[in-house]
Amino acid sequence: MLGLALLSACGAPTLVYNNAPELVHWWLDGYVDLDTAQSGQVRSELADIQQWHRQTELPRLATLLRSTAQRLPEPLTAEAVCSVYADVLASGERLSVKAEPAVVALAASLTPAQVQQLERKYAKTNADYRAKWLGGSATDMKERRYTELLDRAESVYGRLAAPQRDLLRQQVLRATFDPQTTYAIRVRHQQDAVQVLQQIAQTKPGLTATRDSMRALLARRLRAPDAVQRRYAEALVSEGCAGLAAVHNSTTPAQRAQAARKLNSYADDAMKLARRGVS
Repeated sequence: MLGLALLSACGAPTLVYNNAPELVHWWLDGYVDLDTAQSGQVRSELADIQQWHRQTELPRLATLLRSTAQRLPEPLTAEAVCSVYADVLASGERLSVKAEPAVVALAASLTPAQVQQLERKYAKTNADYRAKWLGGSATDMKERRYTELLDRAESVYGRLAAPQRDLLRQQVLRATFDPQTTYAIRVRHQQDAVQVLQQIAQTKPGLTATRDSMRALLARRLRAPDAVQRRYAEALVSEGCAGLAAVHNSTTPAQRAQAARKLNSYADDAMKLARRGVS
């Protein structure tokens, strides 16, 4: 839900945000094959979460976008970029709190067969990941990573010049990112979720115990119990902040002005979406 909200407020069609409850419902149904009762409850709860998000988080997002846009004419530090990232994470945490009752209710209602469906869906998405990131050479992977990051940068700053592209490519070549490690973390998250949900489905421990289990699951997802995987995740964030700052600092005044206009436009979109939630 947060991903859809941020994408919609940051340039994707407003139609996507306005239809976010139905899109998230469709996504969930693809993973666990919701029954009729679950489907109706999920739709109702998603609509409530979206209304809260419109009124509470979109204005905050607009403020964050505008304040970030004001910084763009000047150089950025890695710390400044990570500060914005922390604000986005805080929005996600608030969303998690709001969505917790709905998440717990759905988890408590799942059957063992639905958890098995989830496991099958994970297997399919993992096959897609392996085909994309583990099927070629290391050179192929780095080129794919470079292309993705270049597209993201140019969507904000406009076309990058050759020296700026070289800077981005060097960042990719030196990056900690490793698709095999990322895949291992992905599989760990999935196995953890399946194990927790299967235990809930089989024992039906009640809402309080289910809530505690889901909170613990989320905590492990956000902070890996494995120290090596935790350091890897932290390195990705640190490098991402430093890399974005370096790319920004290589840009021209015209590119920075374009980026500021883009962020202010996103802020305008967020406020338009927020006003739709005011009765």
